[in-house]
Amino acid sequence: MSELYCWGLGKEGQLGHSSLFSLPIPQKCTKVVSNDKSFKIPSEIVSLGAGLLNSAFVTASGEVYTCGSNRYGRLGHSSDENEECSTFKKIQFFSIHKIKIIQISCGGTHTAAITEEGHVYTWGSTGSSISGELGQGKRSPSSCFEPLRVEALISEAISSVECGHKITGFISRSGNLYIAGKFMNLKNNSLPNLVEIPNGEKVSAFSSWKNYALIVTEDGEKTYCWGESVALGLGETTKAPVLTQIPQLDGKGVKLVSCSSSEHHPHSAAVTVSGELWVWGEGYKGKLGLGSEEDSFVPTKIESDETFVSVSCGGIHSGAISESGKALTWGCGSDGRLGHPRYLEGRYRYTYKETRPTRVEKLATVKATHIKLSYYHTMVLTQKEEVILSKFE
Repeated sequence: MSELYCWGLGKEGQLGHSSLFSLPIPQKCTKVVSNDKSFKIPSEIVSLGAGLLNSAFVTASGEVYTCGSNRYGRLGHSSDENEECSTFKKIQFFSIHKIKIIQISCGGTHTAAITEEGHVYTWGSTGSSISGELGQGKRSPSSCFEPLRVEALISEAISSVECGHKITGFISRSGNLYIAGKFMNLKNNSLPNLVEIPNGEKVSAFSSWKNYALIVTEDGEKTYCWGESVALGLGETTKAPVLTQIPQLDGKGVKLVSCSSSEHHPHSAAVTVSGELWVWGEGYKGKLGLGSEEDSFVPTKIESDETFVSVSCGGIHSGAISESGKALTWGCGSDGRLGHPRYLEGRYRYTYKETRPTRVEKLATVKATHIKLSYYHTMVLTQKEEVILSKFE
């Protein structure tokens, strides 16, 4: 049985706790809304999405729930951009059409989801049809208030999707990478573009945000950067007009990457199959987790006793899950986004930070399995079974 915890800034209702209040300590989400009726939150959640001011999750039965800001239609269940949605609300479209969703991702102002057959649906946008992140081609309106299938990928089964800022990346079951959106010199930014990987290698992981992207090959032996950012991982080089290997990650067995959800002070992270956590970019507020606020423009391993299985970069904070089920956060703690009690101490409220991965105490008795960060808030999925703590912890 899974349980969802959300905390941080809640001004648009993105925490899903039926209020617009911010929460500095993790709080369990307890209910959802469907057809204007309130129900207990589903007990099996399989995928999370954290957008700029919105949140989403997918259940084991393939239902999709969203909450927060509906500007540009990013929630997928109403054309009213001023709708207040502070409780997770079911997207009826998928149930009506008997579509089972297995994964979801939220970008700055748009959302994408994958069906069990490998089809992709997108909705939301930035209010500008030239951005193209929905991948709908010329038929795409400036904003899409209802999920719309990406017809250009109908013949290619997609296994994962990742939304960034005005960009969406699609990885097919055969390992091909497609990108749609306002990014670099794409041939047609309003449709998914097949990305040519050196030596025809296949792709297993992708992440992006504003102006840059990270791409991992299927064997995890090569990690490429592409775009413009100080968080490329190439030292003083801030521009990569073509896919460029990050030398420090060669042969490391990278299994996932994460790009900062911020256009200011960007940072990046990667987790390897052996459980190492590598970080690089700007060290603002300690969000690299290296024990200081110093920048590191090449990948640097976080020295830790933990074996990491996942990582997520917010705008000015970071989060990770350990193999033993610990949820850890670090970086800027303003608005309560880290979930640590020290934030409540008056003198720390707006200056509080953690410069190393720090366990979220409220979740110490449960096993964390998934984590997603946006610029303003944090989402963690847990298993209800209690974890017996050693007396030495």
